[in-house]
Amino acid sequence: YPAIPLVTLDPYMQIFMRGNTSTTRHASHWTGAEKQIVLLARIAGQNQTYRLLGGDDGNRVELVAKQLFVDVSPTRTIFALDLDGIKANLTFAAPQFTHDLDHLSRPIAFVRIQSQVSLYLYMDISAQHAVNNCDNESIIILNQSLGKAPPQFVLSQACDLCNINWGFLTLLDVEKNLPSSAYYVGPSQTSRLHFTQFAKLPQSSLPNGTILKCKLNDSNTPVIAIATPKAVTTWNTLIGYDDIASIHYFGTNLKSLWTKKWSNLSYALTNAATQVDTIFNDCEQFDNQLLKDVHTSEYYPLYALAYRQTVAALKHVIGIDGRPWSFLKEISTNGDMNTVDVIFPSSPLLLYTNPTLLARLLAPILYYADNRTRIPFSDPYSVHQLGTYPIGNATTLDQESMPLENTSNMFLMLLALAQRNNTEGLQLIHTYASLLESWAQVLLKTAEFPANQLCTDDFAGNVTNNTNLAAKAIIALRAYADLCNIITNNSSCHTIYKNASLQYAQTWNRLAIVISQDLVHSKLSYDDTENTTWSLKYNLLFQKLLGFHNEPFTNFDQLVISELAFYKTKSLQYGVPLDYRHTYTKTDWLSWIAALALSVSKKRGEAMNNKASEFSFFFDPIQSALQNTPDRNPFTDLFYCNNASQVEATGFMARPVVGGIYATLLLSPASSP
Repeated sequence: YPAIPLVTLDPYMQIFMRGNTSTTRHASHWTGAEKQIVLLARIAGQNQTYRLLGGDDGNRVELVAKQLFVDVSPTRTIFALDLDGIKANLTFAAPQFTHDLDHLSRPIAFVRIQSQVSLYLYMDISAQHAVNNCDNESIIILNQSLGKAPPQFVLSQACDLCNINWGFLTLLDVEKNLPSSAYYVGPSQTSRLHFTQFAKLPQSSLPNGTILKCKLNDSNTPVIAIATPKAVTTWNTLIGYDDIASIHYFGTNLKSLWTKKWSNLSYALTNAATQVDTIFNDCEQFDNQLLKDVHTSEYYPLYALAYRQTVAALKHVIGIDGRPWSFLKEISTNGDMNTVDVIFPSSPLLLYTNPTLLARLLAPILYYADNRTRIPFSDPYSVHQLGTYPIGNATTLDQESMPLENTSNMFLMLLALAQRNNTEGLQLIHTYASLLESWAQVLLKTAEFPANQLCTDDFAGNVTNNTNLAAKAIIALRAYADLCNIITNNSSCHTIYKNASLQYAQTWNRLAIVISQDLVHSKLSYDDTENTTWSLKYNLLFQKLLGFHNEPFTNFDQLVISELAFYKTKSLQYGVPLDYRHTYTKTDWLSWIAALALSVSKKRGEAMNNKASEFSFFFDPIQSALQNTPDRNPFTDLFYCNNASQVEATGFMARPVVGGIYATLLLSPASSP
């Protein structure tokens, strides 16, 4: 793993270990900002302390637990450790079940240590988690919680490479009626050194209401620390974060969805403390069930990381009308909120696990696009984004112009919801029927020959008559034809858009397909008169995902087979580049090429488990790149095919688009529309 996920709850509460072991260094946020969590242990009857998690502060003497292995699953990270012959497991769990919104929205992570013998155990979490920049902020201690010193300005900051700067952090031992000596709030060096020497906490914490610098000196920072008053074989703790309000949506602060069930974090933590054993069992069952369609265990880490990363980019709130809404952060590439062309590649995971979450991401976008907010929207095509997370205040002028890209994405996702009889998706289609019709009319006029514009791969620049974008728009017209059947009983609407998609597909085949190096393939643009260009046609996949079979591309199977044969001639060590201009590729789009290989395979299950299959040819390099990248960052979705390195040092990591790899599972018979 390039970075091991520890706590992955939402766009702000994401903590990783950037190293091979739990003790390589201190944990950090996806941005790279240090966010310390330290666990120490002493074997009963011995005098030596072991470090189980966290970096070396250099001011105390302790042994380092040897890591035997680490396993990352969709909801858990398990470190198997060895303390000089004594085996212990350290588990981080977050019940991020897409089918259970109470658990999914509750900002609580579970930590468990289990050992063969009794241990005195210590854990702390630093004030760094509660502020954007620890170097510049002060911290207040309130009721065994830490937060930015007053004044706090909730939802006052919108940016990409930043951390939360409001709210309160809590650490809790699940045991009831613990003595006050089991908790300590104060400097980290004091707390850790005292436990290292005496296997217990300092006698007294700093008083409630104390304000102190977040960075006291070097690695010394205020912490909440807890320790077992006696040696135990199992210890359960909870990490909680109350952000007070989660999203600012065009003038209104929206609270997190969990507050509908629990009025404050204290109640939520108290409830969670009673559910610990159930939660760990449920996490194990959920992980096993989610990965049931992954036909080889070799791919488990890939799907597990993709799940953790996608779900952690979401925030679930009580919407304007009191219904649940969801918001997504475009992590590490501008920080936009509910970016349509980021939701789209993420959508396979949501369609596979719980389509309602996709509907709840689209709801606030359509609400804004339909001019129901105080800031008007006037483009004749789909919105691109709502603002910069967590503040929705985008104007029409703030939008990145992707007319065909985002309008097509909306139609494809809405029809996918309708095909699954998703109640909230169908409500959106009916509520915004007039808006969707106006977008469809624009798409009808522009899909055949895409003007000079950006597609989702905006980092590659504008392209006129982009054949991959045209393919998406053509399939989206076919999707809108079926949406017509839902919106109106007028059969002519369906006929108009279906026929247009079939006609435009014929245009596409005539102008995009060429023969080069004795191989049939498609060009990057219709405008390539030399017939020397090419690009990955990942957008073809939605024709199969929507069950259209031979519409609008009547030659779908042969087209895909020809494309795959050509791509194989362009493959490098870690996959096929995005197009002829570059040596980099996208994780999500390359996985869709592998899914296209599955879509034309007669035995899909066998293809996923056959190293000689075309699926493996295109999918395995993603797994290989993840294992061999020189970068120690969360899962990247843009890497070089010749060396697996991340294209941008601080970009294209921890993004939810990696949920796109679940498109391969949507092709299983049970998931087909």
